[in-house]
This record gives sequence, C-alpha cells and structure tokens, in this order.
Amino acid sequence: MAALWITFNFLLIILAFYLILQLYQRIRLLQQTNSKQLTQEIEDIFAAYLEDARAENDRLISTLNESLKTEPSSRQKSTTKRGRPSRAKKTDINPQVEEQDHDQSTPFSQVLKNESALQESAVEKKVPTAGREKNEWMPPVDEVSDKVEESLYLQALKLKNRGNTITEIAKELNRGRGEVELLLKFQGKG
Repeated sequence: MAALWITFNFLLIILAFYLILQLYQRIRLLQQTNSKQLTQEIEDIFAAYLEDARAENDRLISTLNESLKTEPSSRQKSTTKRGRPSRAKKTDINPQVEEQDHDQSTPFSQVLKNESALQESAVEKKVPTAGREKNEWMPPVDEVSDKVEESLYLQALKLKNRGNTITEIAKELNRGRGEVELLLKFQGKG
C-alpha cells in the first residue's frame, strides 16, 4: 500500500511541475507581447512627432523664404534700427561675407551664412569688453524684462488635470497630438 501512495505522490509532483512550467511559459509570452505592443506604440508616437516637427520646419522655412524674398529692403532697414550693422558695415567687418552672398541660391541660407561669418570674425578679433574703442561698433542694449514661462509639460499636465482630451490639449498649446502624447507619457514616468 505504501508503494501505491509513493507512486501516486510522485505522479502528483510531476504534474505540479508540468503545470508550473506551462504557467511560466504563458506569463513570459504575455510579457513579450506587452513589451512588443509598448515598443510599437512608442515607435508610432515618435513617428507622429517627427512628422509634426518636419511639417512645422517646412512651414518655417517656406515662411522665412517668402519673407526674405518679398521684403529685402524693409528687412535691411529694420535690422539697422535694431542695432545690427547695415550691409556696408558687414563688409567692413568681414569682406568675405559680400563675396559669399553671390554663391548661395536661397535668401535663407544667405542670412545664415552672413550671421555665422559675423560671429567668426568677432571671435577672431577677441575684443576685450572693458577697454572698447569709441569707433568700434557695439549693439545697443534695449531694456530687458524677464518673463517666467511654465514648461510645456506643466501646461499640458494642468490642462489634462482639468479634464481636457489630448486633442484639446494639443490645440490649446498649438502642438501636435503626437507630441503632447509623447510628452505626457514620458514625463509622467520620469
């Protein structure tokens, strides 16, 4: 009789191990599918965010190109009023800038090249700030007022706590829906 009980006990132990192994495999499979779904969701959000950023950059570039093409003379006058050197002064600072202007095809790239050349020439001169000469150009300093802004995450979080949907938050903050989703998802985990 003892042999029968030992055999029955042995079979129950084997059955328990088999069931434990099956449950472990199912749990592992569920974890893999959850991680794959999460990874896919994150990739989709990143793709939507990148598409929104690309569209916004394209709009910015087209707006800048249009504004540079339509108002070159008014732009030049407004830059001299704000304290930037006019075109004649730019050539005094760095004569290579005027020659490089003719090589570029778009006005936007011309502006970027001129700005970088001015910065390089200022770095090359290494003018001390304390002992400036009177004939050296220095941009005027307008009155500066500090402004405190809430971060984008904090604004989105406040709107979400008020009960707004992601689409409403995106419209309110003038951002893409994917960007708001991504922001709330990653900032909330951090």
